[in-house]
Amino acid sequence: MRARRGGSPCYARAMSASDASSPLFLLPPLMLAVIIFVACALGAAVAWAVPHVLLRLPTARAPHPPFHAAMVALFALFLSFTAADAWRRGDAAYLALLREASEVGALHATLGALAEQGAPGAPMIAGLRDYLDASLKQEWRHANTVSSPEAAAALDGLWAATARELARGGDKTAAWRTVHEHLEGLKQARSARLVAGGLFGDVAKWSCLMVLFLVGATAISLVHLDRPKGAVTALVLFTLAGSCALTLVAVSEHPYTGWDAVTPDRLIALRATLG
Repeated sequence: MRARRGGSPCYARAMSASDASSPLFLLPPLMLAVIIFVACALGAAVAWAVPHVLLRLPTARAPHPPFHAAMVALFALFLSFTAADAWRRGDAAYLALLREASEVGALHATLGALAEQGAPGAPMIAGLRDYLDASLKQEWRHANTVSSPEAAAALDGLWAATARELARGGDKTAAWRTVHEHLEGLKQARSARLVAGGLFGDVAKWSCLMVLFLVGATAISLVHLDRPKGAVTALVLFTLAGSCALTLVAVSEHPYTGWDAVTPDRLIALRATLG
């Protein structure tokens, strides 16, 4: 049986899309929160200063108060879509970890049983160990934003060894087919993990989100042309609310960093059982 190799289209798309991802979202959560708050505060300050200080617009030109609701609602709507995308990516990353750990455990058990029956399972267990070492040291250490050539080579070696045993035939063919199925599952789980790690913090999306925040702050400022102090109060509240919501989404943008990051604890425990 010929082993399928190469990355999936989704994996290739994730690796190319990672070029448009901002490393800002790989920062520690507290630092990211400070950056977002400062950016929102500066935006709100500009939104207040331009109509009230620089342009000194007359109060007669103030739009009707409900005008700002549409601008703020547009920001909230786009923020909700961004949050849903980030949380969906986090769920996908966790499911990929569960599947990868399950496939590694099943492979270890099957190969161990084959080794007890005189089949060449021990060398493949060593290859599985090499895969986990490369994955943990290179892919997980870099938050799954890079693909490890060593991990890919270890998987290719396992594929080749399994293909040879299947071609040889014999009374253990069914067991080797089981190994093949678990290798296919492991390959898919790894691809899903790297896809989740490569698609995050799109610069265009977050730039649009910050522009919408500035538009909303400007709308709030404009409807308070006759009440400059009221505009300050409204903008302070909007800045606090907006920066809190943006921070919550930002720290969830990358599933392998942040306050609720997916960690390789299960894989580390499995690696310890491989010797």
